[in-house]
Amino acid sequence: AAGHTARQIADALNADGLRPPKRTNRFGVEQVRTILHQRGIRTQHHNTPVTVLAEHEWSVAGLAAALRMPTATAYTWIYRGWVTAHRASDDKHWIITADPTELDRLRQLRDRPPGYHQHRRWNPPNPPEPSQGDQE
Repeated sequence: AAGHTARQIADALNADGLRPPKRTNRFGVEQVRTILHQRGIRTQHHNTPVTVLAEHEWSVAGLAAALRMPTATAYTWIYRGWVTAHRASDDKHWIITADPTELDRLRQLRDRPPGYHQHRRWNPPNPPEPSQGDQE
């Protein structure tokens, strides 16, 4: 409720001399996160802003929200090269470049049915080419 991070909670528990019930002498960040998750307690996330984004630049979460799709889809598009993206100066976050025309293309991409990109398209077989003997 005080807005502490899992790291701050673990440090406070260790400073108070409390010990976890099994195998370790100290509380770790992941143990605290597990306990909080099991009890449905949310901690505040201290997300630092990526950078100041220029016009037509998007964070992954921002683009996903604008297109009403999961962030995992935006990451998939980055890894497949379907969007123009580069790493931010912190080398952790992606910055996606998309003007209004590109956003329309991405909306069409999002609206395609599941599996659309993995399926091969059926093309009718090409007619057999005439042999040289048929031309006379």
